[in-house]
Amino acid sequence: FLSDFTAGRVVQLSLQNLQRTNGKIDKVLVGLILDNAIANACTHGHHTDPSVCINVSVLPGPTLLLQVTNIANPANVALTPDFVQSMFLGTHRLQHQPNRSWISDGIGMQHIILAANAASAHVTLEQRDNLVIFEARIPWYPCEASAAADLCQATRPFPAGVHITYLDDSQIALQVVKTSLEKHLGNPTVVTYGSQGPKDVELFVQHSLQAANVVILDYHLDFPGSPQSGLVVLKR
Repeated sequence: FLSDFTAGRVVQLSLQNLQRTNGKIDKVLVGLILDNAIANACTHGHHTDPSVCINVSVLPGPTLLLQVTNIANPANVALTPDFVQSMFLGTHRLQHQPNRSWISDGIGMQHIILAANAASAHVTLEQRDNLVIFEARIPWYPCEASAAADLCQATRPFPAGVHITYLDDSQIALQVVKTSLEKHLGNPTVVTYGSQGPKDVELFVQHSLQAANVVILDYHLDFPGSPQSGLVVLKR
């Protein structure tokens, strides 16, 4: 699960402090938190070598600690608690630091908070000298050592024949959500769009109108050169 997030990215993954433990987490929510945290570190870190690293460990509680670190971009103003809070809430962020990137509107940080709240997780973001540190503390629900991994997954089935369409600009999110949904009982059909860029939007709309029982899409579709609002797509 964790190794999927390093695919196609220059990211180090450290599991030295992760003990072998049987347990369950919501992979979709944790995946969204981690994917957005990594994307933020890669996008806003040092412009030549952000040195993004993922460290995973289990804390008493039990709690799964996911830590994403990166070297700060010296051209950016250092993070302050007020600025971090504004990014998480999506309010008054430009008062703290004008956005220099037209492809970033801070929506990823809001996605993190929404997913964290749904997963009963606690997230923090801070800067210590030139090191930016993101941490997510996620409740880890142990299973009996003899229990099979699949017994730790949700068992409420989808109704038979459910057809799901999903549109996102993140390859990791597409993979994580599709895999998670397809593991549910009921054998839902999950068709993803977005891997081919903005041209997938029209295909997604037509397929959804014709066959979908459930529609899932990203709030902000950050396609290179063609950003789009998920709300506008949803209204169609």
